[in-house]
Amino acid sequence: MDHLVEQKLAGVDFQTGEKQKHGSAGRDKNALRNSILDEAAIVFSTLSFSGKLNRTFDVVIIDEAAQAAIVIDPADMEGLEGALVCIDVTFATPLYQKALALGADIVLHSATKFIGGHNDV
Repeated sequence: MDHLVEQKLAGVDFQTGEKQKHGSAGRDKNALRNSILDEAAIVFSTLSFSGKLNRTFDVVIIDEAAQAAIVIDPADMEGLEGALVCIDVTFATPLYQKALALGADIVLHSATKFIGGHNDV
């Protein structure tokens, strides 16, 4: 992996060495696109939600992240085909969140969260 662009990660610290892309593009599609145009290989984002009980998360706009990674001007990206979009959908099931249909390349789910049921603890 060459570079990692993170978009609102939930308390995750990646140690990928010298080539780590520091900072967050947030929800701004242009900032995300500019991060990707800086030779990013992966856009990693945590799908989460905002609410009264959980103020540390923001909603991730998956289709805009995917569009920013896929829609590339060949003049800006000579020899680079685009970044992968990886979405961590820990807080939703594949039934409710269809990140692949929204343009994500890789989707991560946690079987210990919503898929297994919150009442099983």
